Amino acid sequence: MELIATLIRGKNAAEAINVLQFVPKKAAQIMYKVVKSAMHNASHNEGAALDNLTIAEVNIGRGPKIKRMRFASRSRMHGYVKHRSFVSVTVAERA
Repeated sequence: MELIATLIRGKNAAEAINVLQFVPKKAAQIMYKVVKSAMHNASHNEGAALDNLTIAEVNIGRGPKIKRMRFASRSRMHGYVKHRSFVSVTVAERA
């Protein structure tokens, strides 16, 4: 997730959306939804124009872990952990 965040930090929001559409990573799809939601929230709540929005900051935080089990040979189980993350995107209007 951090790789995708560094890719779009400080860019124009419309340009970031274009970049995220063509990056072949699962994190890019999730970040695309978050950025698009932040853009539309800014235009709806603050009345900002979509063309003038830039990505001010992107914060990636550690989320809760999910513990899972996988079947192994000889009737045994192996555990593994799925890591999640919290994402927050702040957009600002260019002056």
